[in-house]
Amino acid sequence: MILRRERLATILTAFLLAALVQAQDLPNGVGKDLVMKVCTVCHELTRITSKKRTKDEWSDTVDKMAGRGAKASDEEFDAIVNYLAKYFGPNQPPEKSAREIRRPAIRGDLP
Repeated sequence: MILRRERLATILTAFLLAALVQAQDLPNGVGKDLVMKVCTVCHELTRITSKKRTKDEWSDTVDKMAGRGAKASDEEFDAIVNYLAKYFGPNQPPEKSAREIRRPAIRGDLP
């Protein structure tokens, strides 16, 4: 029984750490906390961040998710759409991998 508790504690810790790392991968801005709270209940961040959609497309997507049970107020859904359109719109540069973001500059990388 103790072994089961330790295993459960290890699994829960891993999930919590993964959630913290994911939150750090989103750009800071109004709506980030709502995306984390509402969208990641069902989706991994890569499913969200890999999409490049217009504001209307994000609105349609968020409406579909609300119809499937996503829980938020209308104002919160609007903030989510605005955040996603701003940071994951069609004109945004491709997302950098965690390796590219965290890799220290190497002398040959400098211009």
